[in-house]
Order: sequence, then C-alpha cells, then structure tokens
Amino acid sequence: MCGEFAESMPEITRIKVLDHGDFAEAVVPDVRPVRAVILAAVLSLFFVVVIFLLWELSRDSIWLPTTLRRRYGLHSLGTVESTGFAENVKYLLEKADAHKIAVCGALPEADPQEAVDRLRKLQPAGREQTSGRVQPIDREWIAVPSPLLCPESAETLREADVVLLAVPAGATVGKRLEAVLEYLTAQDCKVDGAFLWNADETLIRSYYFLPMIGSDTADNDMNTRNTEMEHTKTTQAEGEQA
Repeated sequence: MCGEFAESMPEITRIKVLDHGDFAEAVVPDVRPVRAVILAAVLSLFFVVVIFLLWELSRDSIWLPTTLRRRYGLHSLGTVESTGFAENVKYLLEKADAHKIAVCGALPEADPQEAVDRLRKLQPAGREQTSGRVQPIDREWIAVPSPLLCPESAETLREADVVLLAVPAGATVGKRLEAVLEYLTAQDCKVDGAFLWNADETLIRSYYFLPMIGSDTADNDMNTRNTEMEHTKTTQAEGEQA
C-alpha cells in the first residue's frame, strides 16, 4: 500500500515506516493540575491556621467572667447582675472575716465609687456572734481608683482586708489589665476577687444557656430568691429579739 501511494504521487520519493504500532499504548492523563490544586488547598489551610493562631494570641477582649479565671487566674465572682454574685461576695467576705473592703477599678473607665454603691446594696450589713448575741459587722467599703490613674492606690489596697477588682467588659481590656496585675503583684497587693463591670448580660446568659432577664423562668427564680432573703432576714430579726 505504501508503494502504491508513493507511486501515485510524484512529489513523494520514498516512504519509511518508523513505528508499525503493533500494540496500542494507554493514554496517561496529566495529573499536574490535580497536584497543583491539592497543594494550593494544603497551603491555604496552613495559612488559615496560622492566621487563626495569631488572632487567638492577640485577642484582647473580655466579655465573659470565666475569662478572668482562665486567662488571668483571678477568682471570678461573676457580674453584678449575674445569679449568685451577691452570695459569692458574701461568702468571700465571711471567709476572710473582712471589715475593710477595697473595691479597685482595674481600668480608668471603671468607676469604683459606683461599684461600691452597687455592692453595698447587694451586701446588707453582716452579722457576727459575740457573747451569745448577734451583732452587726462594721464593714468599711473603700473606692480605689485604677493604678493606671493613681499608682499610689497600692498603699490603700495593701491595708485592706479584701481587695475586689472591678474589670470593665470590652474589646481592648486584656493588655491593660495585664499591666495592672503586674503592677499590683510588684506592690504585693493580693486580689481576692474580680468581677466584670458593665457586662453584656444577654451575651453571658446566651453563652451559659441561662434564661433571659424578663422571661417567666427568670422572674420565678428572682421571686424565689427574694422569698429566701426575706425568710433569712426574718430569722435574723427573731434571733436578735431572743
């Protein structure tokens, strides 16, 4: 056939077959695009993880009371509006037999006097047993400004029986709080308890799956606590009369 084809076309002088093609070879697909896509995905995941870790390390926000314990090792009492806050403060003061309580604003935006007023409302005058009679405990509440504003406040904190730290909730709080804690440690000022100030109660209750303030469940819990407090006050009054 090759000879006839060559003879029919004078332009062709010779035809030589280089490969007879006795066996069909399998077509090997080009896997380079697939490998490139996989490599891009792996590198993207790596950089996402690195960026997430850097963001996690640089986080400076404090929105939950548990952050005070987990990140800074403070004894967290909760928030002023949280369930059990009054009892936590009461237990702390009774355990330390505190008569002089210093409430320090951790940062300049925290008003220590306002925090003291709220704590006084939540903490009625304590009572102690003396010579078989129940007598009120004379407690002194002291509002101490932030060490960032008044470094001399460390002397007042050292003289107090209990030191409470009011930490405002916010997005740029952590690093400044670290500076305050380092200063208090250098001044031998022990922080006995800390609580969040001006916290977002809706966020906190959503995080802990607690009933929202104003709901029927929350109202029932509040009524129950008020009843228990009234019963306790009545019992104490009867003990004084006896």
